[in-house]
Amino acid sequence: MIINNMRTKCLIFNGKKSDIVHEFHVGNVKIEVATQYTYLGVSLSMVEHSKVTKYYILNNCRRALYKIKSYLSEVEGDVS
Repeated sequence: MIINNMRTKCLIFNGKKSDIVHEFHVGNVKIEVATQYTYLGVSLSMVEHSKVTKYYILNNCRRALYKIKSYLSEVEGDVS
């Protein structure tokens, strides 16, 4: 298997970036520790992941609601 060291990152849950004492390596290359990652539309974070996820989902819902409301107003006239 070939690993792209430039794109590979590590995410540690239930910790703070300042508390990280582990270093991860692929060969001789140190892997960067990420603080946030989005997977299938869900944002995961090492700290306060529930708040970040709720904020991300809320923003997506607002955008979807606006699109639905815009579509309905075009089809049926003014919708409030």
